[in-house]
Amino acid sequence: MQMVIDVFGQIFGTLWAHKLRSFLTMFGIAWGVGSLLLLVGLGEGFRTGNQRNLSELGENIMMIFPGRAPAVQGSTSSGRQYRLTYQDYLDIRKEAPHVRAAAPVLATSDVHAVSELAKGIGGVGLMNIMLVSVTQRTREIGVEKALGARRRHIFFQFLAEALTITFIGGVMGIILAYAVALSVGRLTLYSAMAKHAEAGDIRLMINPMTLIVAVLILGAVGLISGMVPAIRASRLDPIEALRYE
Repeated sequence: MQMVIDVFGQIFGTLWAHKLRSFLTMFGIAWGVGSLLLLVGLGEGFRTGNQRNLSELGENIMMIFPGRAPAVQGSTSSGRQYRLTYQDYLDIRKEAPHVRAAAPVLATSDVHAVSELAKGIGGVGLMNIMLVSVTQRTREIGVEKALGARRRHIFFQFLAEALTITFIGGVMGIILAYAVALSVGRLTLYSAMAKHAEAGDIRLMINPMTLIVAVLILGAVGLISGMVPAIRASRLDPIEALRYE
């Protein structure tokens, strides 16, 4: 137990000694977590707003989605892929007099890919920072090994440091996401196109399941990013480490 206390005391001392480096690494991780929660929250809020808006509109509703034209023998456009653009929406409003109201649908796909990319960048940054830390503390590692520290002690020390940075960055990202969601409140969508359509506006909704998934992914990123520097530090030869300048 005392060893664990000493290790975490050393970790926080190291983080404080390199405040800027530690903060930038944590910020990269926080950005990835916060972007995941906010982007998925935006998609969830849009979906919920659409459901509320459709429930208030009643009957005589038509929804058009992009896709592929059905296969018809002899047709030149058979099986052709077609997409919908904002110009199509404007043309419908202008050229279709029997359509009483029309509204475009925002695309919310690929938000997971964007957020995963952000977390991946944060993980790469964490690994690089930890590798630099191993190089800078080579002599210190040599002293610890000379005093009796074993490979597993050094390995645990550097892995715990990486996980601590990941945990603090993740907490920062969660706080940031909730702060933005609460401060933004309602995003105007349908109320800008029609009167009394506030029910269809977007409200950022952070789903607890999304939060759990983000935490699990974050833990995996921290573990994987911290393994390589921790293994490298634990395998340093104590004699060569003490000679390092």
